[in-house]
Amino acid sequence: MLDCKYYVAFTFENTILQKESQLIGTAIKELRERQGIGLNQLAKQAGIAPSVLSYIENENRDPRFSTLCKLAKALRVSVSYFEKHV
Repeated sequence: MLDCKYYVAFTFENTILQKESQLIGTAIKELRERQGIGLNQLAKQAGIAPSVLSYIENENRDPRFSTLCKLAKALRVSVSYFEKHV
């Protein structure tokens, strides 16, 4: 699993977040639901507001890279998971 602080060197933020943010929200929601985790529970585990997670999942907000790292950690996947699933 790639550490978030090193992964930024691979320009993930510029290449994926800007072009595919809508698909990332969908990927987060699908993974959360597959793992049987509620939205509020995941938000708490990631240390973000439930409203922020809802906006991301519903494609109303682009996730910051730092937020994506928190979500990946809470979902027990690498950040590169989202790159592979968009």
